[in-house]
Amino acid sequence: MGEVRSELLAQAISRLTRLPRAEQDVAAIEILAMICPEEEWVLIAASEPYQKWQASQPEKRPQPALASLSARVL
Repeated sequence: MGEVRSELLAQAISRLTRLPRAEQDVAAIEILAMICPEEEWVLIAASEPYQKWQASQPEKRPQPALASLSARVL
């Protein structure tokens, strides 16, 4: 039996895919940080896509939401 998305999840995915790629990444990181257990978050933060995203970010003071994400990894 296949998984079925809720209507709200389908709407959220639709809206996310219409965002610019950089905004998609930020939203995805925030969502993953909220729903993943710490063990999974460590794997995500160590992943190549996350490392590429992080390396592409300008050197500036992180936004509050992203600052809390990096705290989870440390």
